[in-house]
Amino acid sequence: MNKKLMVIPMLFLIVLMASCSPAVTTPTTAAVQPATVAAATQTPYFVVVTATPDQNQTATATSTPALAATATTAPTATLAPTKPAAVLSTSSTPRNTAVPPTPKIYIYKGIPAGDGTVALYWTAKGSTFDNGFLILYATDPANLVYGEARSVAVTDGKYRVFTMTGTYHYTYYFKICRFTGTNCDYGSNVFGYTFTGPN
Repeated sequence: MNKKLMVIPMLFLIVLMASCSPAVTTPTTAAVQPATVAAATQTPYFVVVTATPDQNQTATATSTPALAATATTAPTATLAPTKPAAVLSTSSTPRNTAVPPTPKIYIYKGIPAGDGTVALYWTAKGSTFDNGFLILYATDPANLVYGEARSVAVTDGKYRVFTMTGTYHYTYYFKICRFTGTNCDYGSNVFGYTFTGPN
Protein backbone atom coordinates (compact mmCIF):
# COMPACT_ATOMS: atom_id res chain seq x y z
CA MET A 1 0.00 0.00 0.00
CA ASN A 2 2.87 2.27 0.72
CA LYS A 3 4.15 1.62 -2.77
CA LYS A 4 0.86 2.62 -4.24
CA LEU A 5 0.87 5.83 -2.30
CA MET A 6 4.25 6.75 -3.66
CA VAL A 7 3.28 6.03 -7.24
CA ILE A 8 0.40 8.45 -7.15
CA PRO A 9 2.50 11.51 -6.30
CA MET A 10 4.98 10.51 -8.91
CA LEU A 11 2.36 10.40 -11.60
CA PHE A 12 1.03 13.73 -10.50
CA LEU A 13 4.51 15.23 -10.75
CA ILE A 14 5.02 13.89 -14.25
CA VAL A 15 1.70 15.26 -15.40
CA LEU A 16 2.52 18.60 -13.87
CA MET A 17 5.87 18.80 -15.59
CA ALA A 18 4.41 17.81 -18.85
CA SER A 19 1.91 20.62 -18.67
CA CYS A 20 4.55 23.27 -17.84
CA SER A 21 7.11 22.42 -20.52
CA PRO A 22 6.90 24.50 -23.71
CA ALA A 23 5.30 22.83 -26.60
CA VAL A 24 7.71 22.19 -29.42
CA THR A 25 6.17 22.82 -32.72
CA THR A 26 7.53 21.71 -36.00
CA PRO A 27 7.59 24.55 -38.57
CA THR A 28 5.64 23.87 -41.59
CA THR A 29 6.40 25.46 -44.94
CA ALA A 30 3.35 27.05 -46.45
CA ALA A 31 3.21 27.64 -50.15
CA VAL A 32 3.57 31.33 -50.99
CA GLN A 33 1.04 32.38 -53.51
CA PRO A 34 2.17 35.10 -55.88
CA ALA A 35 0.24 38.37 -55.59
CA THR A 36 -2.17 39.06 -58.35
CA VAL A 37 -1.03 42.09 -60.39
CA ALA A 38 -3.83 44.12 -61.86
CA ALA A 39 -3.64 44.43 -65.58
CA ALA A 40 -2.86 47.87 -67.00
CA THR A 41 -6.05 47.83 -68.90
CA GLN A 42 -8.24 47.84 -65.83
CA THR A 43 -10.17 50.99 -64.98
CA PRO A 44 -8.45 52.85 -62.13
CA TYR A 45 -10.44 53.66 -59.07
CA PHE A 46 -10.10 56.57 -56.71
CA VAL A 47 -10.40 56.74 -52.98
CA VAL A 48 -11.67 60.07 -51.66
CA VAL A 49 -10.65 60.81 -48.11
CA THR A 50 -12.46 63.57 -46.27
CA ALA A 51 -11.24 64.76 -42.94
CA THR A 52 -13.20 66.65 -40.34
CA PRO A 53 -10.98 69.19 -38.62
CA ASP A 54 -10.60 68.94 -34.93
CA GLN A 55 -12.25 71.88 -33.16
CA ASN A 56 -9.26 72.20 -30.83
CA GLN A 57 -6.66 72.47 -33.58
CA THR A 58 -5.63 75.78 -35.12
CA ALA A 59 -5.27 75.85 -38.85
CA THR A 60 -1.85 77.00 -40.02
CA ALA A 61 -1.71 78.54 -43.46
CA THR A 62 1.30 77.54 -45.45
CA SER A 63 2.16 79.35 -48.64
CA THR A 64 3.94 77.77 -51.51
CA PRO A 65 6.68 80.01 -52.85
CA ALA A 66 6.15 81.11 -56.42
CA LEU A 67 8.56 79.95 -59.02
CA ALA A 68 11.06 82.57 -60.06
CA ALA A 69 10.63 83.25 -63.76
CA THR A 70 13.84 83.56 -65.66
CA ALA A 71 13.54 86.06 -68.49
CA THR A 72 15.19 85.00 -71.68
CA THR A 73 16.07 87.61 -74.24
CA ALA A 74 16.42 87.16 -77.95
CA PRO A 75 19.88 87.66 -79.34
CA THR A 76 20.53 91.21 -80.47
CA ALA A 77 22.13 92.09 -83.74
CA THR A 78 25.16 94.33 -83.71
CA LEU A 79 24.76 97.08 -86.27
CA ALA A 80 27.65 98.07 -88.43
CA PRO A 81 28.95 101.57 -87.72
CA THR A 82 27.51 104.23 -89.98
CA LYS A 83 29.63 106.65 -91.89
CA PRO A 84 29.55 110.23 -90.67
CA ALA A 85 27.49 112.61 -92.73
CA ALA A 86 29.39 114.38 -95.43
CA VAL A 87 30.20 117.98 -94.59
CA LEU A 88 29.70 120.35 -97.45
CA SER A 89 32.57 122.64 -98.12
CA THR A 90 31.83 126.22 -97.28
CA SER A 91 33.89 127.34 -100.24
CA SER A 92 31.51 125.82 -102.77
CA THR A 93 28.55 127.86 -103.99
CA PRO A 94 25.25 126.03 -103.32
CA ARG A 95 23.04 125.51 -106.30
CA ASN A 96 20.00 127.75 -106.30
CA THR A 97 16.92 125.56 -106.55
CA ALA A 98 14.42 128.26 -105.58
CA VAL A 99 11.69 128.98 -108.10
CA PRO A 100 11.89 132.62 -109.15
CA PRO A 101 8.81 134.67 -108.38
CA THR A 102 6.35 135.46 -111.16
CA PRO A 103 6.80 139.00 -112.52
CA LYS A 104 3.92 141.32 -111.72
CA ILE A 105 3.20 144.70 -113.29
CA TYR A 106 0.42 146.98 -112.06
CA ILE A 107 -0.66 150.41 -113.35
CA TYR A 108 -1.98 152.23 -110.32
CA LYS A 109 -2.56 155.86 -111.51
CA GLY A 110 -2.57 158.35 -114.38
CA ILE A 111 -1.99 162.06 -113.68
CA PRO A 112 -2.67 164.83 -116.21
CA ALA A 113 0.62 166.34 -117.40
CA GLY A 114 -0.95 169.06 -119.56
CA ASP A 115 -3.58 169.17 -122.31
CA GLY A 116 -3.67 165.81 -124.09
CA THR A 117 -0.91 164.38 -121.90
CA VAL A 118 -0.90 161.80 -119.10
CA ALA A 119 1.82 160.51 -116.80
CA LEU A 120 1.32 156.74 -116.18
CA TYR A 121 2.67 155.22 -112.93
CA TRP A 122 3.17 151.49 -112.40
CA THR A 123 4.90 148.96 -110.14
CA ALA A 124 6.95 146.03 -111.42
CA LYS A 125 8.19 143.19 -109.21
CA GLY A 126 9.62 139.69 -109.55
CA SER A 127 12.12 140.37 -112.34
CA THR A 128 15.00 142.66 -113.32
CA PHE A 129 13.19 143.64 -116.55
CA ASP A 130 16.50 143.82 -118.41
CA ASN A 131 14.83 144.52 -121.77
CA GLY A 132 12.43 147.12 -120.43
CA PHE A 133 8.68 147.39 -121.05
CA LEU A 134 6.19 147.85 -123.83
CA ILE A 135 3.20 150.16 -123.30
CA LEU A 136 0.26 148.95 -125.40
CA TYR A 137 -2.56 151.44 -126.02
CA ALA A 138 -5.89 151.48 -127.89
CA THR A 139 -9.34 153.08 -127.76
CA ASP A 140 -10.86 149.58 -127.34
CA PRO A 141 -9.55 147.46 -124.44
CA ALA A 142 -10.21 144.28 -126.45
CA ASN A 143 -7.46 145.33 -128.88
CA LEU A 144 -4.66 145.39 -126.30
CA VAL A 145 -2.85 142.41 -127.84
CA TYR A 146 0.87 142.38 -128.58
CA GLY A 147 1.43 142.59 -132.34
CA GLU A 148 -1.99 144.15 -132.97
CA ALA A 149 -2.18 147.19 -130.69
CA ARG A 150 0.05 150.23 -130.99
CA SER A 151 2.93 150.27 -128.53
CA VAL A 152 5.67 152.48 -127.13
CA ALA A 153 8.96 150.95 -125.92
CA VAL A 154 10.43 151.87 -122.55
CA THR A 155 13.94 150.48 -122.90
CA ASP A 156 15.12 151.11 -119.34
CA GLY A 157 13.75 148.42 -117.00
CA LYS A 158 14.17 150.73 -114.01
CA TYR A 159 11.54 153.21 -115.20
CA ARG A 160 8.20 153.24 -113.34
CA VAL A 161 6.61 156.38 -114.91
CA PHE A 162 6.15 157.41 -118.54
CA THR A 163 4.32 160.31 -120.25
CA MET A 164 1.86 159.54 -123.06
CA THR A 165 0.12 161.97 -125.45
CA GLY A 166 -3.36 161.45 -126.89
CA THR A 167 -6.32 163.18 -128.58
CA TYR A 168 -8.36 165.56 -126.47
CA HIS A 169 -11.51 164.14 -124.89
CA TYR A 170 -10.79 160.59 -126.06
CA THR A 171 -10.53 157.69 -123.67
CA TYR A 172 -7.48 155.47 -124.16
CA TYR A 173 -6.75 152.12 -122.54
CA PHE A 174 -3.23 151.16 -121.54
CA LYS A 175 -1.51 147.88 -120.71
CA ILE A 176 2.17 147.45 -119.86
CA CYS A 177 4.04 144.16 -120.41
CA ARG A 178 7.57 142.92 -119.89
CA PHE A 179 9.57 142.93 -123.09
CA THR A 180 11.79 139.89 -123.59
CA GLY A 181 13.57 141.21 -126.66
CA THR A 182 11.38 139.25 -129.06
CA ASN A 183 8.04 139.04 -127.31
CA CYS A 184 5.83 140.65 -124.66
CA ASP A 185 4.79 138.64 -121.57
CA TYR A 186 3.39 139.18 -118.09
CA GLY A 187 0.97 141.94 -118.91
CA SER A 188 -0.39 144.37 -116.37
CA ASN A 189 -3.94 145.36 -115.60
CA VAL A 190 -5.86 147.48 -118.09
CA PHE A 191 -5.97 151.17 -117.16
CA GLY A 192 -8.31 153.68 -118.85
CA TYR A 193 -7.74 157.43 -119.07
CA THR A 194 -9.65 160.26 -120.78
CA PHE A 195 -7.38 162.99 -122.09
CA THR A 196 -8.27 166.52 -121.16
CA GLY A 197 -7.92 169.59 -123.34
CA PRO A 198 -9.66 172.70 -124.60
CA ASN A 199 -13.21 172.42 -125.92
